[in-house]
Amino acid sequence: GSAIAHTRLGWIQGFLRRFDDSVASFEKALALDPNNAESHAAYAEILNHFGEPERAMELNKRAIALDTFAPPNWIYQIGHALLILRRYDEAIEKLEEAVALAPHFQPALARLACAYAESGRPEDARRVAAKILEINPRFSMAFWDALSPYRTDEQRERFRVALREAGLPE
Repeated sequence: GSAIAHTRLGWIQGFLRRFDDSVASFEKALALDPNNAESHAAYAEILNHFGEPERAMELNKRAIALDTFAPPNWIYQIGHALLILRRYDEAIEKLEEAVALAPHFQPALARLACAYAESGRPEDARRVAAKILEINPRFSMAFWDALSPYRTDEQRERFRVALREAGLPE
C-alpha cells in the first residue's frame, strides 16, 4: 500500500464525516511511511475537525520538522488548532502568518475572522470578513460547512456564531 494513497483516502473520508474510517486510513499511512510530512499534515487538519487539536499540533510540528518548507496551510492548521483551544493570541499570530503567505486562502481567513470575533476584536473580525467577501462574494454558511467537517454540532455552531458576528452572511 501507498502512504499517499491512504492519506488521500483519509482526507476524503474526513470530509465525508466518516470519522473512524478516516483515522484508520491516516494511521495506516503513518505506519507505511512514518517520515511522510504530507501524511502528518493532512491528518493534523482532519484531527482539528475531529476535536483533537493537541494531537493535531503535534502532527503538524512533526510535518514541519520532516519538511522544513512549511506551506501556508501547515502554518494555518497550527493556528486552527490554537483557535479551537481558545489560545487566541497565538492563533491570530499563526493565522496572520498563513494569510500573509496566501492572501486568498479562505479557510485561514475564516478562522482568523473567528479568532478576532471570539477574542473581542470586532473591528478586526469585520475587516477580515470584508476581505473574504471580496475574494468570494458567494461565501455562505453552507459553503463554510462544506469546508468544515467538524465532528460535533457544538464546534460547527461555535464558529458559525463567530462568523456571523464578523458580518458574514447565512
